[in-house]
Formats: sequence, C-alpha cells, structure tokens
Amino acid sequence: MTHNGNRNLSDELYFWNHETRKTEKIAESINKLNIKKSSFWRKIFGILLIIISLSSCKNEHFCTINENNAGKEVYDLEEASCFIALKMNKKTSELNLIREALIAEENYMNNIGLISEKSNLESDVEIDINELAEYALNKEKIELTKNELLEIYDTEIEYLKFIGVVNK
Repeated sequence: MTHNGNRNLSDELYFWNHETRKTEKIAESINKLNIKKSSFWRKIFGILLIIISLSSCKNEHFCTINENNAGKEVYDLEEASCFIALKMNKKTSELNLIREALIAEENYMNNIGLISEKSNLESDVEIDINELAEYALNKEKIELTKNELLEIYDTEIEYLKFIGVVNK
C-alpha cells in the first residue's frame, strides 16, 4: 500500500530494489497478485502487507545526504534527487519521479543550448521554470503535475546552495 502524499492509502504495491535504487510497481492491488483466490496464504500475505505499509509510513529516511559534499560545486543527480525528496518529505516511491524531473531539466538545458557535453552551465543563468515545467510535461512526459514540478525545481535551488553553486 502506498499513499499519494496526502496520507490517503491506495492499493498499489511497489517494490524497492536496493541495487538499482529504484521503485517498481508490482501490482495495482493485492487482488491482482498471482496468489490463489481465498487461500490461507493470501490472507496472511494481506496482513503482512498492511503491517509493512503501516510501519513504512513513518518518516524514516530512505536515502541520505553526504554532508561532506557541501560547497564542493559538484552536482550529483542521485544526491540531488534524495536531497529534494527529503526536503519535500516525499517517500521512496516518489524518488524516481523526482529523478526523472531532474533529468528532464538537464535535457531542457541541453535543448536550449545552456549546457553541452563539451561545456558546463554558464554562470548567472536564469531558467524560466514555468517553461521548464511545460517542457517536462509535454516533451519528456513526466508523470507529475505542473505544480509538483515547480515545487521540485524550486527545492532544487536549496540543493544548488548546499553544493555551493548558487549563492542567493
């Protein structure tokens, strides 16, 4: 069971793969898992899922930030995703969406010529985040709302300050 950020539980089931550091949806609901109908094990599995989901709803950290990276001026996609997720009080299941939004941002900056494989981002560049959010939604097909994308990109500024790239 997961929740949508408003603490409303859904029936969707996700699996966290520690090796790839990604979540994968494994079923729309417990009823769609390949377990014999009305079996004893289905009931046991359902009870276990409820216990696991209730214990995972606590605000435990699912990723960590290396404080030694503060001020190093090195952007790390995984760390940025984690930083933003923690600042926004998101859960593990939302970490990949944040990562996808950041990848869309990088693609957007490549497309408009702000960065290339040969050079880094120029200093004192400002990006229209409304235009960026529209790009992420329409071109990259990110499965978030415009407001969620704007919140991610606003929160990313805190990460940029953390690593010492932005001073404002």
